[in-house]
Amino acid sequence: MAEGNNGGGEFYITRKVETAMGTWDPANEEMHPEYRKTNPSTDLNETQYFGFSVPEARIHSVLYTWAHPNLELVSTGVMVAQGIRHITPAIDIHDYRAYVPISAIGSTYMDYTTPGNYHVEVIEPGVKFRTSYHDDVRDNHFDVTHTAMFPPCVWSSNVHLEQVLKTDGEVTIRGKRYKVDGTHVRDRSWGENRPEEPRAIPPVTWMTGVFEDGFCFHATAFDSPSMDPVWKGHFDMPESDVLRFGWVIVDGEQAAVKSTRKRTTYDSHFFPKAVELELVDERGRTFRMKSETIAAFCFNAWHNCRWPICGSNWVRDDGVKGWGDVQDGQWSDFLLAVS
Repeated sequence: MAEGNNGGGEFYITRKVETAMGTWDPANEEMHPEYRKTNPSTDLNETQYFGFSVPEARIHSVLYTWAHPNLELVSTGVMVAQGIRHITPAIDIHDYRAYVPISAIGSTYMDYTTPGNYHVEVIEPGVKFRTSYHDDVRDNHFDVTHTAMFPPCVWSSNVHLEQVLKTDGEVTIRGKRYKVDGTHVRDRSWGENRPEEPRAIPPVTWMTGVFEDGFCFHATAFDSPSMDPVWKGHFDMPESDVLRFGWVIVDGEQAAVKSTRKRTTYDSHFFPKAVELELVDERGRTFRMKSETIAAFCFNAWHNCRWPICGSNWVRDDGVKGWGDVQDGQWSDFLLAVS
């Protein structure tokens, strides 16, 4: 892939990953201070991501704690949006703190409460979790239990995973209560660097889906140059470089994705409206589907990079429906080129 001057730092989501599954270790729920002994970089990171949705009310969320261990800082908090919110501070619940001492959460991911009253408890590693949040001033609250539907799906690097979860609980937005009874795919990463340098690349999309018949998927991929993406003519990318990593779960069994074809349609704010996606797994099975965004907001990872977070209805080409995420990583070079 021709990335131009991307600062020279390798970023896990833009690095080609082997198309094979890694190994799950329950110990990886906890923070990994051992990496500080061999990696002094300030880009060393460790993340913990949960979420929940109420699709019938167009509610979607990000519950995120992002640690920079060598800086001894975390950014952490909650973002919950109802409908499509193009202005980030205008989302319905927004309490995400950028600079929190890692000591403020006890230097742990197992059981902690942030200064913003976001609480996470790992009840049983890889099996059950609980998240909650309380803001009495605005009457914003949630209390959600996240229970494993399947074991974690681990990337072949063995420092990143996703997991399909059943979500149950309640969310209150400005005094109005909604029942949470859905699904979500969490992720967890550790032990690698995330450099903040500018990147001359098109958007890379982290996508998940949980379907009515038990089929689930994850794929991290760029749009396919052969499908006339919006960035065509601005960036050069071989078709073979589109996929970063992916997996499917069919009849309860995991399989790695071997190739993808993808095209994203954007609204006037460059939020994804729809994604056409084709996955081929290691067993040669092909899955085709299309998404429709019904709830969205923007997570600004850095000043030069943003991620529209899109709660999306999915429909496979056989008519089976699903729900999941379309998270589109966009750096400045892309936004300048197409805007």
